[in-house]
Parts: sequence; C-alpha cells; structure tokens
Amino acid sequence: MINEGEGGALVEEWVELANGCICCTVKHSLVQALEQLVQRKERLDHILLETTGLANPAPLASVLWLDDQLESAVRLDSIITVVDAKNLLFQIDKYRHLSSYPEAIHQIAFADVVILNKVDLVSPERSGDSLDELEKEIHEINSLAHVIRSVRCQVDLSEVLNCRAYDATHVTRLEGLLEEHQYKSSQNLHDNNVRTLSICEPLAVNLDKVILQIAS
Repeated sequence: MINEGEGGALVEEWVELANGCICCTVKHSLVQALEQLVQRKERLDHILLETTGLANPAPLASVLWLDDQLESAVRLDSIITVVDAKNLLFQIDKYRHLSSYPEAIHQIAFADVVILNKVDLVSPERSGDSLDELEKEIHEINSLAHVIRSVRCQVDLSEVLNCRAYDATHVTRLEGLLEEHQYKSSQNLHDNNVRTLSICEPLAVNLDKVILQIAS
C-alpha cells in the first residue's frame, strides 16, 4: 500500500492482493490484507486507503463497515472524497437529468467528509458566491457531508481522521444533523420519462379490476 517511506526509502513489506478491482473482485480479500498488515506492525494509528477516481465507494464501505461484535482490528472511520472545485458543476450538470449517475456523484453521496479542493482556481471576482454555490450543490447530493475548502488538499488532519462516522454512538448525532440540514432539491433527479400516479382508496380494492385497468 505504501511503496516509499521517509527520505524516499523503499518500504519492502507488502500485502499482496489478487488482481482485480478493489471495490469489486478483491474487496473481500482487502479486509484480510488489512488485518495482516495490522498484525505485522506493532502499532498503526491509521490506514489511509486511496482508491482511483473511478471507484464506487459503496461496495468497499459495505465490506469495511464491520459489526462491532466481530472485534476486528480494523474499523472503517470515514469516507473522504476530494472534489475539484473548478470542474464540479460541469460534472454535475452533465448528468443532472439522467436516471443514472457517474462515480463522481456516488463518491459525494457516500462521503462523510468532502474536501473541496483547488478553490484558488475558482474565478477570483466571484469566488465567494461560487464556492457557496458549490457547497450547496454538494449538500444537494449529500446533506450530511462535512465540506472543507482547500488548496492542494492542505487540510487539518483533525478534520479527516478519527471522525468515527460509523460508530454506533454516531447515530444520535446523525439524527440531529438530519433535522438541522433538511435540504430539498429543486431539481428532478430522476429520468424525465418516468411518471408515477398515486390513488388513495379508503375501501377495499378489487385487484383483478386494477390489473385490467392498468392493462387497458
């Protein structure tokens, strides 16, 4: 996972994974590999797992989010997504009216922390308004994400480590955040060709007649 240490020294200890995508074919091997890594070292404070920009975090999170009763030496602390402030709106607008979304949207949706990077590249004359708009767009996708503005991803480590986002004790805090951040999107996030109709009937409904009506 790390091929270079301090001063460029080569780190010779490796944990081998079978060939494949870390969020698909080798995701189960990953947990075993991480536990092997912990056993090899006397003490590890944190393991930072960096995926590619095309990775879907959902399958990986489901594997790493282990039950506390399993007493694994490894626990999922948080999912951190880095967003390009200069190109975010282009990515969102490109897929806004489609029924399926690219990995970039999924990565924001599953993030506990979003690092809004390259804020220095946003137009200086209206950077304040633009950055506020970008944060609003992020919260339209994920209202609970903690957004950090950065340049060259320089952030305070206390904001991205030990978030404990998946602890059982975090549930109460999440409920409070949901009440506080009730974002309602003004955009239709589904395929425009899909329509739904709801009919409320207080009396018993004849299912056969309903099926005939739908068929007609």
